[in-house]
Amino acid sequence: MRTFEVKRRMSPFEKSAFGESNMHIQLAIQVDERKCISDIVSKIKNNFIPLGIQAKNDYLVYNNKGSQDHTLPNDINNCEEACNWIYNNKHPNNVGMATLGFNDKYIAITSNHMISDGGLLKSIIDIIHDRSTLKYSHPLPIAPDESLYHSVLNTDDDIHSVDPSQLTTVVSRFQNNNRINDNEYQECRFQNAIIDLNRLSKGQLTDKLWAGLLLSMCAYNGKIEKLGVATCIDMRARTDLSLSLSNCCLYSILSHTAPFSKDQTLKELTNSLRNNMQKRITNGEMTSFFKPSAMIYENEGLSAEISNVGSFEIKKPISDAWMQIKFNEKYNPAVLSLLTFGIKDGVKNDLVLRLRYPPSRLKDEEAMLLVNSIKFSVLNLPLDTNIEKAFQEIQTFQNLNSSK
Repeated sequence: MRTFEVKRRMSPFEKSAFGESNMHIQLAIQVDERKCISDIVSKIKNNFIPLGIQAKNDYLVYNNKGSQDHTLPNDINNCEEACNWIYNNKHPNNVGMATLGFNDKYIAITSNHMISDGGLLKSIIDIIHDRSTLKYSHPLPIAPDESLYHSVLNTDDDIHSVDPSQLTTVVSRFQNNNRINDNEYQECRFQNAIIDLNRLSKGQLTDKLWAGLLLSMCAYNGKIEKLGVATCIDMRARTDLSLSLSNCCLYSILSHTAPFSKDQTLKELTNSLRNNMQKRITNGEMTSFFKPSAMIYENEGLSAEISNVGSFEIKKPISDAWMQIKFNEKYNPAVLSLLTFGIKDGVKNDLVLRLRYPPSRLKDEEAMLLVNSIKFSVLNLPLDTNIEKAFQEIQTFQNLNSSK
């Protein structure tokens, strides 16, 4: 086969938001029928645009030959381990911005976040199960700030997508919350919890997660000062773009806040959060995320962020899945981020809570207590609970579990 290349310059947003960070997202699936591996790998390679992309200087380059696949070791025991292995063995960006690996049981992908997001990873499952409506349009990823050029251009420069001064923050009781030297930064760390959604009534999950995250942070600080969160928003359903597989990375992050009194219910709080977010979206502020000057992330402690990817609806021959994001804390040093995604089949309906934190600003045991507090809140505090009582219930839970 003759090798050829197609290239374009990286957009201003791609360079400013992702250029140096080498931020990667991963997806792994478990396949219980060995004979299906080859067919699934072919579907992924034919449709997952990032696998053909290289970064060369300021250009994204499509090479029709693609990068070499990896063979996953046979001692991998689950999808999370497969994600970690493929990330640790990823290609350099000039060889391939995404890397695929597989063995007789697992298939794993890691891809530079510049050209992939959670929505794209979720679409892989739909492609495998032949239920995707996305079509192939172009071998190069579409830059979001260029596809939404006029909206970005018309956004006021004074509008900031995320302003931590408005957001709920948590401060470590042990770690130094000041900036550290570049050579002291480490990989972000994570603590996980799993909720069986079969135990919850349907609906209002986002509200429960907002309330659980913010009040768990407040309870750990011992006070409620402000209630606000930065929410990651998949823009695919919120634009009039002709969506295709080349819309590889199309999300925004918006901070939104809520005035509150302690006798308000959690539902009143989350309604205010939702109304403020919708107001910003209606005002066209969602595209402010694509202005290089629009994100401000420096603050004392860690500010609240949440991203709900939705459920991976799996069926045979896939029996499990996992997704995650990994990068050095240097590139997002002041954020406590809750990534959630579901794994759903005919019986299982799990919600994974994956709390990301910079180890220079939060200890592992603190993060573990916080993610378990969020789980406790989601499972045990109805939305008609008032804020003060919810705060006290979470504090009690944290006091009972802080030394465990």
